[in-house]
Amino acid sequence: KLIVHPLLCYVVLSWIGNFSPTWVFSAMLLAALALRGIYELQPYRLLWVSGDSMEPTIANGSLLWVDTRYPGSIPLRTGDVIQFRHGGDNYIKRVVAMPGDELLMIRTESANAVLIPGWQVIPAIELCRNHVDARLERVIVEDGQLYVVGDNRVASFDSRDFGSIDTATVI
Repeated sequence: KLIVHPLLCYVVLSWIGNFSPTWVFSAMLLAALALRGIYELQPYRLLWVSGDSMEPTIANGSLLWVDTRYPGSIPLRTGDVIQFRHGGDNYIKRVVAMPGDELLMIRTESANAVLIPGWQVIPAIELCRNHVDARLERVIVEDGQLYVVGDNRVASFDSRDFGSIDTATVI
């Protein structure tokens, strides 16, 4: 569609108005740049979700309206769902810890890390004592960083795997 449409416009404009090919090409290029500029200035973008790491909150294949003004205009809070760039890819995850927050996790060789709420610290320590391969980790989120996790913890590639993200990577 993207190739056929400009060619069709070119042929029609050249045939109807006897416009020179240079003029037609210049007009099409200017129109394309103007449309791109208008798109970039829009505060909302459509985002197609690929992956099941945020299920059941956001299903694979969902189409979302994303407010591109959000990261700079409204302060982020724990519980917010954000889009960010990491390693050249875009991700959608939930913020579970802000700068200065402390998290405890149980890690085992056979399972993903499990986040432990503060009120369950004692049972977590007991669990680690009873399992040889389990270890308790303490994570403190540094300034300018966020700790993000997918709602579908089993299927999510998130801060438990790659660590905290920089707030500047939030889109």
